[in-house]
Amino acid sequence: MNMDYHFYLNNKSVKNTVIALLSVNWPLSTNDIHKEVVKEQGIKISYQAVHKAIKQLVESGCLQIENKKYSINEEWVKEISEIVNQIKRSYKGKFHVSKTILNKEGNKFNVIIAKNGLLRDIMMEKTLVNYLKDLIPILKKEINPHNIFQKNEDEVLTYLLNIQKEHEFFIALINEKVIGGTVLEKKDESIRGDHKVWKLKHFALSEDIEKNTEKEIISEIENRLKKKSKSLKIQVNLSEKETRAIELFKRNNYKKEATLDNHYRINEKMFIYAKSINS
Repeated sequence: MNMDYHFYLNNKSVKNTVIALLSVNWPLSTNDIHKEVVKEQGIKISYQAVHKAIKQLVESGCLQIENKKYSINEEWVKEISEIVNQIKRSYKGKFHVSKTILNKEGNKFNVIIAKNGLLRDIMMEKTLVNYLKDLIPILKKEINPHNIFQKNEDEVLTYLLNIQKEHEFFIALINEKVIGGTVLEKKDESIRGDHKVWKLKHFALSEDIEKNTEKEIISEIENRLKKKSKSLKIQVNLSEKETRAIELFKRNNYKKEATLDNHYRINEKMFIYAKSINS
């Protein structure tokens, strides 16, 4: 394996050193972290290399920034703890999807996140395939007509698995039953990485779920993306025929920013709805 020497010094990566430093002393500026990393490693390392490591840790949700100073994201710590517990359960033959987000009147709403094979490594590819197969009928019904979702199941499944290699796939379940999902696709970000633009691609929810549950799902998506940057914009492209989805996003304070004629199909309008969030 070829490894950038900046990220592997004395058998300890710069990222690990940064996290170790911030676990006992926080918040710290980039300059402070660089000084401590040099001191800790006992070897010269560039400011740029440390800055790059910090930026990647922020993008992955490990760190958070406030007033140009960094600290460990406590939500990330919780996620890591859940993953460790999940691995323990898996090796004991127990299956675990995620924390229960909503438990009302006996209904348990869960979310699984799939990206870059992580889900497959932990919960087996077969499990992910089964979830996606359950999602396909919802996509076919809610995003209709859509070229890719009018193909046979095997072709759609291959398409979804390829998306999962590049972007996070958000799948929602109630009582172990798939009720919808979307792709969290990063479209753009500022030079400093403190503002990101996200697109909810192929957003679809079953028509059988209640409005309060729909709101919880939107909220969970927003909360997940807020972990990646304190300033963000979320957009979703909807055909004029997706009236239920349009009303859903309008209820959750998404504003129509543009109308495109003949976009998906001739004589059909496509609307861009968006919401800016600054936490």
